[in-house]
Amino acid sequence: MSLGYIMSFILLLGLIQPAQANGLMLDRIVCEAAVFKTLSIWGESYDWHPDTVDGDQRSVKSPTKTIGKWVKLITDNKSSTLIKYTAAESITIQYNIPDCSPKMTTKYKKINRHGFNDRKLSSILDTSSKSKRAGIIYTWSPFMNFSIDGIAEARSIAKSLNLEFHLLYDSKVKNRGNTDSIKLNSLELKERGAEIHYPSLFFYKNGEIDSIARPGYDSPDRLRSYLKKRMEGN
Repeated sequence: MSLGYIMSFILLLGLIQPAQANGLMLDRIVCEAAVFKTLSIWGESYDWHPDTVDGDQRSVKSPTKTIGKWVKLITDNKSSTLIKYTAAESITIQYNIPDCSPKMTTKYKKINRHGFNDRKLSSILDTSSKSKRAGIIYTWSPFMNFSIDGIAEARSIAKSLNLEFHLLYDSKVKNRGNTDSIKLNSLELKERGAEIHYPSLFFYKNGEIDSIARPGYDSPDRLRSYLKKRMEGN
């Protein structure tokens, strides 16, 4: 048994335990040996998070070291499916009992090169890593009044704390209004919860960004206190 296979097995054990703690009972993964082998071949660094529950089907997902590239595992009583995906491409491998032979399909999608996409996010984080600058990404929607109210407050606080400020609006909205915001088109941010609620906020520093969005409106005092703690490394 190869070292890579063993490491993949250990990584997926790490997947199972937090998934159980969050109600996703991945104590049985159909065709697990084949799944582990593929994960090892892909060679990514996995940091698994609960995704969805739908009847007997459960899924977990993980970012990778590449901004905009994610891996998802879906399993039920009869099959498991691995998906490695970006905004432009998805590779799906399905394993069905009893033989667990992998069946792979690849799909391509037209990339939306406008707005705030993964390339833009990657550039910002790369610059942050080199310059040691910190910043926030604030997402809003015209359908959520608190998210609108919070724009000026968040911008002002970011400026006072010498934080970079990026304002993104709901990707489902055609007209952003009169603000200077950019359309949210980043798969990475969406997978990290940017669209679950508006407003949402991401803090980044030294090239690292929050693993999940901070959802909801914060009063100015609360937001300032939160950002100060994050800048101090708390």
